[in-house]
Amino acid sequence: MLCSRSTRCSRGLVARINAAAFALACATAAHAQSWSVEPFIRTTVTATSNANFNREESARSDTIFEVTPGIRASGRGPQWSADAAFSVQGVAYASGSQQNRALPEGGLRVNGELIKNWFFIETGASAIQQTEDVFGARPVGPSTYNKFTVAQYRVSPYIDHEFSGGLGLFIRSDNGWTDTLDAPPRTNDGYYGLHTVRLSQRPQPVGGALEYTRTETRFSGQDQDAFFEEIGRGVLSYALGPTLVVGVVGGYDHYKIPFFDDQQSLYGARANWRPSERTLLDIDVEDRFFGRSWRVLAQHRLPQVAFDARWSRDVTTSPQAIFSLQPTGNVAGLINESLGASIRDPIQREKAVRDFMAQRGLPESLPGSVNIYSQRVTINQTLSGTVTLIGARNTLAFTAFRTRIEALRTQIEELFALDPLADNNEQTGFGVSFARRLSPITRLTLTALRFDTHGLGENSDTKTNQTSMVSELSRQFGRRASWLIGLRWQHINSNIATDATEYAAYTGLLYRF
Repeated sequence: MLCSRSTRCSRGLVARINAAAFALACATAAHAQSWSVEPFIRTTVTATSNANFNREESARSDTIFEVTPGIRASGRGPQWSADAAFSVQGVAYASGSQQNRALPEGGLRVNGELIKNWFFIETGASAIQQTEDVFGARPVGPSTYNKFTVAQYRVSPYIDHEFSGGLGLFIRSDNGWTDTLDAPPRTNDGYYGLHTVRLSQRPQPVGGALEYTRTETRFSGQDQDAFFEEIGRGVLSYALGPTLVVGVVGGYDHYKIPFFDDQQSLYGARANWRPSERTLLDIDVEDRFFGRSWRVLAQHRLPQVAFDARWSRDVTTSPQAIFSLQPTGNVAGLINESLGASIRDPIQREKAVRDFMAQRGLPESLPGSVNIYSQRVTINQTLSGTVTLIGARNTLAFTAFRTRIEALRTQIEELFALDPLADNNEQTGFGVSFARRLSPITRLTLTALRFDTHGLGENSDTKTNQTSMVSELSRQFGRRASWLIGLRWQHINSNIATDATEYAAYTGLLYRF
């Protein structure tokens, strides 16, 4: 654990580690062949009928100007790798209907092997745009409405070594410090730590593992952890064949939340099936202090089709969710998987993915459920699936999701029946994007999104529904520049937030250096 009590000291330390790691990677890049850097800039002008997402009689039309510079970079060396994707979206309103702001988004991650086959370090930083009100509008396109910025700095030193005979040692300390910018009141910065020690034996055909994990979340201004959990596990596994491993789990689960401290036994089962490099099914089920937890991952890829499905239930906190954040509808990731068999080099494949996404006009990801940043512990149950279909002229990306978020209630909260909507809701929805190449340099992209959110328990009658549709025509000029024009319609229906309908038209330019 790296000075988690001193948030300011830790952030400064991690910032210096990130800068030094990236500088080392860039210096080493001079001697490496696998390095790719692509700066870009995007600018759009949007005429909207409802920039403040209010009722028709209070709607304010406006012209929105957007300028977004950014950079994508990837590098690989003998004992290091570096990946960066970062942009700052500048949004300005001609009539002042919303606040003008700069919205950073993206991240940096550097991995280094300090002692060959023994000691490693992973460090990075990220920024995301967080939704302020889960029942409010989630604008598609440039907007500062219902958003604030969350930044996280992280460092993870670890030991990962395999001895002869399949015996492995793994020790890792994940540390993340979270900052909130332009956030609503009572939204404090936080720290998240996950510390793991594992001794494992690869199944031959019998194997197993002994594992200890400690999880902690703390927010500034608090004298005690918002959440603390330590788990000791013993795993007995058996290889039923070269592609299937099953196992049973037993151990203890000790947890602490404000005003409560308890320990109980833990048990569960695991299975991993990997019939080929293209297909994976991984299942992990356990009985824990909050009930049953599970994690199911199913993936399959072919040259023209890629599929990813995830189903999980676990206890989490906001800093923890941001630390492990992955796009719900990761279109770029699935395209990358589809090209994996034909382009083995990761840097060349990354370039090919960027070119393919630009040529087809596909979004890098499709929106999914949102976790509201709060200082409470929640139980999150999420089911999501994403599929991409690639044809000669047509490409289709589809994602669907369902997330149920419930606050882990303490005895004090039970006494006073506290039930904040932000921490007790269910979100369902889907997103679909269809792209067609009308000519070698012209493409049409149609996108539809649907979000449904409703409260739980005493607030089960509260709900918000949003539908968004976008039609975009783009034309490529050379390999680097694209011009686009589009139409957008969004409708929000709610009995707790404001009903709103927006019509918008926009045009813009994208240049990749």
